[in-house]
Amino acid sequence: MKRTLYGICLGVWLLVGCGGKGVEPVLYESLIVDKVVTLEPGAFVNYLFYVNPLDMQEPAVVGALVVNSGTTGTIQVLILSDENFELWKNGGIYSAVFESAQTAGGNFEIPIRAVGSYHFILSNKVDPTAQKSVDVTASVHFFVYPE
Repeated sequence: MKRTLYGICLGVWLLVGCGGKGVEPVLYESLIVDKVVTLEPGAFVNYLFYVNPLDMQEPAVVGALVVNSGTTGTIQVLILSDENFELWKNGGIYSAVFESAQTAGGNFEIPIRAVGSYHFILSNKVDPTAQKSVDVTASVHFFVYPE
């Protein structure tokens, strides 16, 4: 009887203690960009991606970038919705999911909380004189719970 009771308690603990579903989530990665990008003076590059937190648990844009040696200065990284991308591109007032200060590089992990199309942007708009070479990798990481 004691052994059966321990077995029942262990089974309940495993079910409740592991998130209630009894299975581990699977991590997926959807590549946005992985290459060396040339940013012309005063210009930007834009990579479109889609997020649906209803299907993608805990989605986040994860990656790293380095402004390569041999170029000068820094760049800016932004993540904008479709609507805000158009506002930003045309010099309007916008709201960013993420907007870095001027940076020469680093790692990033930016949660995305709403369904939609987004733009991952590398911007050299503040520097009208120097071309930049940027080594960048960015992906959407998310979890899916198996049925």
